[in-house]
Amino acid sequence: MTDDLVQLAVRRLPLASACLSRSLVLWALLRAQGVDSELRFGVRRVGDDLEAHAWVEHQGRPLNDAGDVDLHFGTVPLPPT
Repeated sequence: MTDDLVQLAVRRLPLASACLSRSLVLWALLRAQGVDSELRFGVRRVGDDLEAHAWVEHQGRPLNDAGDVDLHFGTVPLPPT
């Protein structure tokens, strides 16, 4: 159900439906419901390229990605809110 709501909301955004927009929508929906979650950003080098990725975690577990996503991307620390 949450994934359906995220997809519905993402379709209305003026952004491409990438991991960042999906994660921002999910994070905002969770916050609106009072669910504590964290927006995570990660990077990795693939050859000469740098790849970035975003996902949402609740109680240390990724909600919209594989459970081991943090093993594939170095997490970028964010300042406390």
